[in-house]
Amino acid sequence: MKRSHWLLFGLLLLAASCGGGQTRVVTQFVPETPTPRSTPLPTVATPPPPGAESNPIALYILNPGSGRTLRALEQAATALEASLDETANLAVDVRVVDVQAEAVAALCASGRGQVAAAWLNGVGYAIALESGCGTAALQVERGTGRTASTGVGVRLIANRDLNLAEVSALSGRAFCRVSVDDFYTWLVPSLMLRAAGVDPASLQSVVDVGDAGAVISGVAAGRPCAAGGVNALDYADLADSDTRANIVELGQQVVVPYAILTLPPELPLGARTALIEGLQSLALNPETQDTIETLLNMNRLISASASDFSA
Repeated sequence: MKRSHWLLFGLLLLAASCGGGQTRVVTQFVPETPTPRSTPLPTVATPPPPGAESNPIALYILNPGSGRTLRALEQAATALEASLDETANLAVDVRVVDVQAEAVAALCASGRGQVAAAWLNGVGYAIALESGCGTAALQVERGTGRTASTGVGVRLIANRDLNLAEVSALSGRAFCRVSVDDFYTWLVPSLMLRAAGVDPASLQSVVDVGDAGAVISGVAAGRPCAAGGVNALDYADLADSDTRANIVELGQQVVVPYAILTLPPELPLGARTALIEGLQSLALNPETQDTIETLLNMNRLISASASDFSA
């Protein structure tokens, strides 16, 4: 028998031994404790999923620089919204921007309001990937057959008479560019310099010369600069055999992808698949192909993943 049972049994024996006579047993009243009831929590509204009519996906597209007017780009953006709504049942707000940083910022802010996707060039994609803001889903291909490519090469060139053999030798030399914000003659080349251990601040001078042709001719002449950066297409078009005879290429060229569709992790799988397949379908359809071509300056959209751009 358990100890509690022995205690109860002893108390009963004690009460019995005191029996006889007129002993009055008083029963104490114990009030009932009301059963607690849970208070229902207020109803929390579930936000509509990305791609719903009341929560469109913001799709940022960097101006492809193809010479299309702002009006043509805006009309194409409106047409793309309507086509994705019709073919993919997906609400999308297409925004064409001139500054890539705006697209990257919106992509990285996904999850705190509207979800954003973005078409970024190679540098923008590298920033987004490093920041954990998104991964590749599609990329642009330009040209056809043997001329088809998904990016353009950028190379560093120097005057041959200077006998420079390595990129690191550019420290203390004058460098030509189109402008401080030119993508192929400064933004990418400055990253290439840093990768080779040359701080752009260590250059003797940086000279703005106006256009890519002036960069090439300036380097070939050795004045006003000893070196510069140029994309491979401009170099092929603008540097004749005499000019090339006075130029040496330094290091390896870097291929910069034209445009990569970058999707944030906050975009649900269903909406992700619908957007990718919708864009691919529109790019293949002769009736809607012009819309995609206007916005992305492309001949074809091909699948992409992070492994396609790993070192």
